[in-house]
Amino acid sequence: MRKQFCFILLGIILLLRCQPDTPITYKLAVNGKYIQAELADNEQARARGLQYRTSLAPDHSMLFTYPEEKMLRFWMKDTSIPLSIAFIKSDGVILEIYNMEPFSLESIHSTGPAQYALETARGWFKENQVQAGDKVIFPSSLEDYLRTR
Repeated sequence: MRKQFCFILLGIILLLRCQPDTPITYKLAVNGKYIQAELADNEQARARGLQYRTSLAPDHSMLFTYPEEKMLRFWMKDTSIPLSIAFIKSDGVILEIYNMEPFSLESIHSTGPAQYALETARGWFKENQVQAGDKVIFPSSLEDYLRTR
């Protein structure tokens, strides 16, 4: 009986370890448009970003979060998807938006302190008439999560 229990427990542990990581996502709003944002909220997730991916679903993005506002810098090394990036202040206001070239080693810098960066498929901001000065609305569940980190 004890041997059976050990095999069942081992099977459960192996099954759990083989489960793919499911990214945490949140639905963000800006100017009445919505985008599903995968969260990159720790050093490892921020460093990996969208590298090595070959596609990004329509209306999907990655939201990079930081504990506080600071000057942010991004590049596209090992990223094959053409992207746009918005640097966002702690109050959700977009500072600026840039287009980024696949595999580029050029650094894209925020012009001022930002707490968030939102990467989308290139052109999403323009297609949805989103520009600097617009405010990104985070769902309360995301705000609660970020406050507890």
